[in-house]
Amino acid sequence: MFSKYFSAVCFLFLFSCGNSKRLSNQNLSSLYNTDETILHPQYIVYHYSDDSSRFYFSFPSNNLLFKKNVENIFESEVVLNFQLLPSYQSTTILDSGTIYLHYKQDSIANAYNGFVNFKMQRGNQGILKIIAKDLFRNQSNIYFERIKKKNPQSAQFYLLKDEYDQPLFTHILNPDQQFTFQNNLTDASHLKVRFYHRNFPLASPPFHMDDLAVFDFKADNLFSLKPDSNSKYSFTNPGIYHLQIDTSAKEGLTILIFENDFPTPASAEQLIESLRYLTTRAEYNKLLQSNDKKKAVDQYWLNVAGNADRARKLIREYYTRVQEANRLFTSYLEGWKTDRGMVYIIFGPPQTIYRDDKTEQWTYGSANNLPDIDFIFMYVNNPFTNQDYNLNRSPVYETPWYMAVDEWRNGRVVNEY
Repeated sequence: MFSKYFSAVCFLFLFSCGNSKRLSNQNLSSLYNTDETILHPQYIVYHYSDDSSRFYFSFPSNNLLFKKNVENIFESEVVLNFQLLPSYQSTTILDSGTIYLHYKQDSIANAYNGFVNFKMQRGNQGILKIIAKDLFRNQSNIYFERIKKKNPQSAQFYLLKDEYDQPLFTHILNPDQQFTFQNNLTDASHLKVRFYHRNFPLASPPFHMDDLAVFDFKADNLFSLKPDSNSKYSFTNPGIYHLQIDTSAKEGLTILIFENDFPTPASAEQLIESLRYLTTRAEYNKLLQSNDKKKAVDQYWLNVAGNADRARKLIREYYTRVQEANRLFTSYLEGWKTDRGMVYIIFGPPQTIYRDDKTEQWTYGSANNLPDIDFIFMYVNNPFTNQDYNLNRSPVYETPWYMAVDEWRNGRVVNEY
């Protein structure tokens, strides 16, 4: 992996203890409407000292627009603005800064990376808001991260790195992918690793008032690692790996191992699995029992669409949403199986999103003859992830759900933009 790596220390202007518009009052729909911009940076937060933290950033080189400067050199200009707030509802700015970045085009670099330090006392928590803007392309991206610095076992006290000693911007790894990790604030001679192999079901329809399944924290396997920054580690079997210093608590560093193609649904089995939101039980079982599963999936979409061109369009739109659900909503299970992933796949990106510390509300306007509808997701304080949300299920969703499913089954994309 080749990348240009910089510490974002120049052009940094900090302004603390100011006020801002409440995040909970802002429409955050651009978070999940990925077609709005070509700019998709990655971020990861690391608590490297008792009073300071940092976020690492990575801009894929194909996201940036490069122009010739007066010296005939191609370069890009990016501005990063961050704010640290106590909560989504607060107007108090604990720390903030604006960073101007200039990158010279490098043909072998696939990303341009760096980091920014911010003030954060141990024992606190907050919301980090980051806005990145490509000044030449005039496109922006917004990002939010829950900052947890209360418990020294939480994941942000660890920094995962790849085999080239570069930060990893995800805790979702491929089988046998090598990694190292760094922890500045904890002196531990070993880490306990709890391994969970779970085959989680997909989300039930939004009107099903089922009792939520309780996660069984009894590990399928338990082993130890010595935290050595010079050693390389890897995990082979797909599942949840939860690394802890103290196993009497639930917090820790979680590493998820999925198949190599993740987040793309590549195998015929994966294509069939994610079709379950649209199929009847009989149709689903027939697909699973097919001798040629890929051909059966193609035939399903051809029957739905009525012709090959429309079938290709439906396939592209549906499985793009599955892939985006995996990228956006994966928590301790694949994103397409989550409540938010389910709604996103069937209804598409919402027109409005409002978020506070406990909830995320999605609103859809009238489209495809569907009524206006709101979905409210409740944040779950999960030791494995900051991305766990449960839908407030209700019988009122039954009619819009079946109307949306029928649209797909009649060959029409729901909420196509």
